[in-house]
Amino acid sequence: MSEDLDRDGMKKILDMLDYSTELSEQRAEHHREMSGLLLSLLDVMDSFDRLLGEDPGLAEQGVAGTCRLIARQLGAVLEGAGVRAVHPMGTTVDPRAHEVVGVQPAPASRGGIVLEVIRRGYEWHDRLLRPAQVIIGGSDEEDSG
Repeated sequence: MSEDLDRDGMKKILDMLDYSTELSEQRAEHHREMSGLLLSLLDVMDSFDRLLGEDPGLAEQGVAGTCRLIARQLGAVLEGAGVRAVHPMGTTVDPRAHEVVGVQPAPASRGGIVLEVIRRGYEWHDRLLRPAQVIIGGSDEEDSG
């Protein structure tokens, strides 16, 4: 009798462990799907960045105003989903968070410093979702030898 109870108890424990493993796998799949969705939304945000980066006098104020409103709304959606923009301007380059796409001559004191952000980077729940594409300062001294 006691042996039957032990078997039943062990079976229940194993069933719970299997269920826990299945839930973990489902969470991981959900995380992968959500990451893909968020990356797609960031592409839309990039389009707005390019559009709104143009001279405001080039577009009709109504169209530009509408685009700004949509960009703010999209930004709020991303923020609500735990996404936040990373602002690396003026910081020391971090290869884990920045993708260097260019080097601009700069005084030695500005070497390795982010001088321009080409494409914003984003974090999702304090984890890097996409690195910022940046231009950093570099010294001309290396080329003069």
